[in-house]
Amino acid sequence: MLHLQLPGDGCYYVALFPRPRAETAPTMTALANGKLIKVAGAFGADYAFLAMFPGEASAEGVSVKGTAATVQERGALMVLTLGAPGEVRFKEYGLAGEGGASLQVDKEGLRVSVMPSAQTQDVKLTAPGNWSASGAKIKDARDGALVLSVPAGTTAARLVKR
Repeated sequence: MLHLQLPGDGCYYVALFPRPRAETAPTMTALANGKLIKVAGAFGADYAFLAMFPGEASAEGVSVKGTAATVQERGALMVLTLGAPGEVRFKEYGLAGEGGASLQVDKEGLRVSVMPSAQTQDVKLTAPGNWSASGAKIKDARDGALVLSVPAGTTAARLVKR
């Protein structure tokens, strides 16, 4: 997705969605007063948020704070992604952090990915249930929210329900 701002002419989003020629084109819908773009098709739905300055938007169960976030819904698979510091939520799941991160939700559990760092990174998650983690330490867990501490040099952690 590309965010353009033209002097005196407002802001524009250009969304490119590659697909095979024989595949039906997805529908693209502006939501939240144009702050969110929804791309939907046989594959599922993608929601994208991109802003020059930190902002907020919500629609259809998606809620974002920050400058760059996406949600992908593919049946039983869901991926929440932050491209910059912020927060993204979809239904009962959420991800918040100080840098790029993603939360993948599937039938196996949760997979958290972060950008490589020389320092320990904390990622805040919202997910129903009780979880145990491998590849990272759960620092705090209460009321469906937990703080995951990802060690320096680690880029992924897996959480499974207890």
